Amino acid sequence: MNKNKLDYLRLKAMLTFEYPDKIIDQIYTSVDDNHHAIPNVVYQTWETNKLGRTHYAELRKFREMNMDYSFEFYDNAKMDDYMREHYEKHDIYGVYKNAKFGPLKTDIWRYCILFQRGGVYFDINKYVDIPLKEMISADDRAVISFEKNVLRDYINWEAPQGAKQELQYPELIILNWGLAFAKGHVFLGKTIQNIVKDYELWKMKRVQSVKNAIVRFTGPLMFTRSVWQAIEEDPEIDFEQAGIDFYRHGNFNQRGSWSRHVISPSYTDLTDNVIVS
Repeated sequence: MNKNKLDYLRLKAMLTFEYPDKIIDQIYTSVDDNHHAIPNVVYQTWETNKLGRTHYAELRKFREMNMDYSFEFYDNAKMDDYMREHYEKHDIYGVYKNAKFGPLKTDIWRYCILFQRGGVYFDINKYVDIPLKEMISADDRAVISFEKNVLRDYINWEAPQGAKQELQYPELIILNWGLAFAKGHVFLGKTIQNIVKDYELWKMKRVQSVKNAIVRFTGPLMFTRSVWQAIEEDPEIDFEQAGIDFYRHGNFNQRGSWSRHVISPSYTDLTDNVIVS
């Protein structure tokens, strides 16, 4: 984010009383395990535990809609501690540790924590407007959904025939801002494996667009490709599909969520950078 945009956001936040100063810790409370295949816990992360007034209120609504779920928050330090404790001896930890941008680390962390523990992940600025219990059944082992974006508008990839037969929308990108998985699910394992495999292709490589490179290396394009491969290898994989944007119940830009970039500027406009060393 350039200085002019950041100055504008700061001024807008002050004039609208949206400066990120609402501490969100009280939103993140625990409930008893419901012993479903996908544990009833939602993981979220952001660089700090402070959000703007409206963003905080929207996040609180999402939490109050799902009081049968635990909500756990990870700031940068807690995310680093988790990865070191559980993945230090895994090759993915080297990729994580050498990542130069927070969104790349967050991509890796979400796959790793859901693979190791199971549960639900949502980006801090995204949610679904129905209770999670209406979307995730007791026996579900994975719930995926699709972006409305056509894959070939971004990259010249096409799903292999086996994946085409199993997926609702094989021509669309599989989103990764909302994930629900049982522990150890093969889609996550394949994604982690592929990130490690592709690491040398991105190591110290200068990229024209930071956003596009991360989307391809660890983001939804990587996740989509990994799901395809896993289905090709085993068409009997157990997973559920929730249409486009969770049957249109997904909201990928919570009201007021722009204010979080006052503290942590967006990376989306950055160019000519190395994303991982």
